[in-house]
Amino acid sequence: MNKQVWIEKALGLGIQEFEIYQSTTVEKEMTWFQGQMDTLVSSKVTGTSIRGIVDGKMANMALEEIDDSMCETVLKSLIEQAHIISNEETDSLRKPEPIEYVKKDVTWNMASTEYVKNILQSLEAKILAYDPRVIQVGYLGYSQAVEVAVL
Repeated sequence: MNKQVWIEKALGLGIQEFEIYQSTTVEKEMTWFQGQMDTLVSSKVTGTSIRGIVDGKMANMALEEIDDSMCETVLKSLIEQAHIISNEETDSLRKPEPIEYVKKDVTWNMASTEYVKNILQSLEAKILAYDPRVIQVGYLGYSQAVEVAVL
């Protein structure tokens, strides 16, 4: 997504104020059932949120898949959405503020599938061994998500 193209197009279509926010989420989810991995879901999704002010009315949209060929269509939908708003109050976006980047010496790593598989297998075995009346573990799962702001 070429953000400058989107901003210029938005202003050209009459959107008085416009902002774009993007973030990427990386997720891993596993479930374990009766001694084996039941599901494994791994995803990486970049979400884009746009909002703009048209005639004093704020409209916003959230999109997962976006490219520059969609620019005019999406922006016209945003304008249409703003015209539907019946609120009498005038909206405005906050002015951009300086961003202070903080460098952290901590790196979070996604746990490997094999590591999680071993942990879930071990947990199931311990639960089943805890009491002979436990004959089945109904649900055992792992989920991890990391969100990275793209701005």
